[in-house]
Amino acid sequence: MKKQIALAAAAIFITTLFIGFAQAGPGRYQSSHPHRQTQTHHHDTNNVLEGVVLGAGALILGTAIAQSLSNPCQPAQVHATAVPPRPNHRKKGHWETQKIWVAPVYETRWNPAHYNAQGRWVQGRHQQFLVAEGFWKKEQVWVKNRDRY
Repeated sequence: MKKQIALAAAAIFITTLFIGFAQAGPGRYQSSHPHRQTQTHHHDTNNVLEGVVLGAGALILGTAIAQSLSNPCQPAQVHATAVPPRPNHRKKGHWETQKIWVAPVYETRWNPAHYNAQGRWVQGRHQQFLVAEGFWKKEQVWVKNRDRY
């Protein structure tokens, strides 16, 4: 039934489109005088191109309508799962903010042999270089309450 309605609507749309072209008459740039026919061949091709573009648009629109009516979207099936209720009792304890020291980060690299600022020769060795300085960090920690009994 839906397919027949779509085809009928497409047929009515296309016939009204062609009736409009048949009754249009000369193009908008053509002169009504027979002795003034300058550049009419150029504008005729524009009218033909307009017709082709409109026809292609009508074809695409009609195809989209026909496909949407023949293949209706299936509603998604929802499978509901039972969610257990949350317990009413609260856990005994509380959140505390604690300050934690994050240690600095060092990187061990090879320091080649060289002369120091006093002009003395220093042998090459592995040396630790600071990459990131240490810092204090605030962190939320759950602390359980002690039972009184």
